Amino acid sequence: SEINFTPVIGKTYYLYETNKRFLSLISPEEWGDKDINYIGSFKQDSRQKWNQIKLKYYKYMQLWQFVKF
Repeated sequence: SEINFTPVIGKTYYLYETNKRFLSLISPEEWGDKDINYIGSFKQDSRQKWNQIKLKYYKYMQLWQFVKF
């Protein structure tokens, strides 16, 4: 996944997929009708570990274990 910013610990970030995966501060509701696939929501903890908050699709649950940020 691509991160073009320094994540803030405890803030919610949204993982999307177009032709590649990327994190954004923009929620799915804010994107509107864009052609972007929302995967899930995540937060980074004080150990800089990403924690899943919500996954949109069950098929991504196993994939999440292998996601590299």
